[in-house]
Amino acid sequence: MTAVLFILTTVDELMKENRDIAKLFKPLIATNFDPFDIVTATIKHHQDDLIVARSCSVLCQLFNAGLVASDSTVVQLMDFVHSESQYPDRHKKFCFLAILNILQGVLRDNAHRVAFMEAHGMQMLLPLLKQKSSNSQLQYQVG
Repeated sequence: MTAVLFILTTVDELMKENRDIAKLFKPLIATNFDPFDIVTATIKHHQDDLIVARSCSVLCQLFNAGLVASDSTVVQLMDFVHSESQYPDRHKKFCFLAILNILQGVLRDNAHRVAFMEAHGMQMLLPLLKQKSSNSQLQYQVG
């Protein structure tokens, strides 16, 4: 287990145990230690499914706590989800579902919904809905 995976797992489990822990990261938003920026960079630089899935989970915990990522980070996250959705078989099922969870977190903010529509986000999701996949969880999350 790498140090990155250990840290992500620990932070993720702590936030799942106590939702208020995610709110403790709020003072770091828009600083050099912005948790959204750090975790987004981690996702983009690691191909390991466990690291990607844990990173996605941490981001979702931050979004669920009501924290708002910067517009540039949201664009990076949408680009990441878009590029990964082009190759859904690249990752294991649990990892791909975690990647889609990021989109759910991003779209909680109305301004980000507009950005998603302007970036033709629906066209990104339609092929996933059209797949003859037996994965009902994937279909549900995309819907």
